[in-house]
Amino acid sequence: MKCDLEYYMKLEYPCEITPLPPELGPGYEACIPQLGRYAFVATGKTVEEALKNLENRKRKLFEKYLDEGIEIPEPKLGKPQTYSGKFALRMPAELHKELAEGAKASRMSLNSYLIYLLTKYHGREIYLRQFERILKRVENLERKVIRELE
Repeated sequence: MKCDLEYYMKLEYPCEITPLPPELGPGYEACIPQLGRYAFVATGKTVEEALKNLENRKRKLFEKYLDEGIEIPEPKLGKPQTYSGKFALRMPAELHKELAEGAKASRMSLNSYLIYLLTKYHGREIYLRQFERILKRVENLERKVIRELE
């Protein structure tokens, strides 16, 4: 079943609202992390204004996504998952040794070194996925332009 713009606009996506940093002046930022923290974001002088601007941004992006055939996920239901910040990890002894040596050479604890590596390479993966989505949009636009020229 293909859903239209109004269907997606009526869905309730969880939002995050945070005060703007002082260097950006007074105000608030509202975003929808599930849809893209850096795409589905808006600001306003008040919380209400930030939410209104976010709704306008959401409408524009949904229109664009529907036009380009980009899938729009529905809101995740249920209680948000909580994380303790701890997990056990088994690894080969040789890898453990190499990581410990890397941490020592970097003058870091093994824990800090692992967080650094995970953050660095996880961020890289996020950027690669975003690049792939952008590439797909460009390809969709290219097909659309070719169809219009024919």
